[in-house]
Amino acid sequence: MRKRRLFTVMVSLCLALVLLATLSIACAKKEAPPTITPVVPAEVRVLKVGDWHPPKIPAVNGQFWLLREFARRSGGRIELEEYFSGTLAGGKELLSATRTGVADAAAWHAAYNLGEAPMAGITCVPAIIGTTWSAIMAFNRCLEDVPELEQEFLNNNVIYLGGTGNPSCNIISTKPIRSLDDLKGLKINASGHQQTLLAEFGVPPTSLISTEVYEAMMRGTVDGNVNNPEWARVYSFHEPGKYWYNIPCGGFLFFTIMNKDVFDSLPQDLQDMLVSMRDEQAEAQYMIYDIASDLRARQIMYESLEVIDPPASDVERFIKVAEETVWADWIQGIEAEGLPGEETFDRWLYWNEYYSEQEHPTYISSMEDRAR
Repeated sequence: MRKRRLFTVMVSLCLALVLLATLSIACAKKEAPPTITPVVPAEVRVLKVGDWHPPKIPAVNGQFWLLREFARRSGGRIELEEYFSGTLAGGKELLSATRTGVADAAAWHAAYNLGEAPMAGITCVPAIIGTTWSAIMAFNRCLEDVPELEQEFLNNNVIYLGGTGNPSCNIISTKPIRSLDDLKGLKINASGHQQTLLAEFGVPPTSLISTEVYEAMMRGTVDGNVNNPEWARVYSFHEPGKYWYNIPCGGFLFFTIMNKDVFDSLPQDLQDMLVSMRDEQAEAQYMIYDIASDLRARQIMYESLEVIDPPASDVERFIKVAEETVWADWIQGIEAEGLPGEETFDRWLYWNEYYSEQEHPTYISSMEDRAR
């Protein structure tokens, strides 16, 4: 009897030990940390971006706003490697550098390469552009209206991302210009079609990049430069200059371009983002350059130089000569290439006038690159 009771106790103890062991194993399994799947970070694309201007000036802040904002909105997928002062490629080589992939993206001035992109040169035709906002918006619409215009960018293996540039320009000089007749024989630096227009008034062709103008004015190699006030302030042209001639030469645009192969390799959402920012770029450029910088610089120019306002008759004559020569020549030259020159120019004039009459922007949401 005692043996049977002892056996029962031993069996119960064994069962209890087995149950305890089972519970211990179960608890151990329950408390074990969960398996963590490693998170693979998204691929980061580093884009090489070139400009011929020096860093940390309003022109560059306006030109690079789109790409910098694009990188910010990409969620860490895009980073920029920025090159200034022509260190990646010179101003006249940036189109070629972007086309061949030396640069992934760049600021580009069509006046430097009119032979390779004659239709894009419409943005350099003088006596048309007022503010950069109205001009960039006008070009964005022309790109939609005239397929041949966008095709010209594609022919150079680049994508147009957005516009930057200069509002309406005047002439800073070391010699007084009190009438259009005083231009004859003066060496006034200008680019592209502006140079062509000045030649109609006896100005010999002179083509220097901005970084060369100061010394040329100091040495007397040139007598002046076509520029807007902020442009003159950044390069200190008012130091060798003595006069500001308020003839409305008009502004011109630069372009932000990207190598097409690079663009095509981006995820679709990033491609769509870039294209959607074109009109935003117009607003940013206007706020950074025209408002924050050019108005301030105009006060500096007006305090430092003798300002000469031409009579209305000279202004009318200047624009009339532009219309009959440079405007007409541009249309004829484009038509000779089998391209829609007259249609493009008509749309360009229409959209410039349309946007010049619209309310201009006064604020953008992201201003990290406000002019310094």
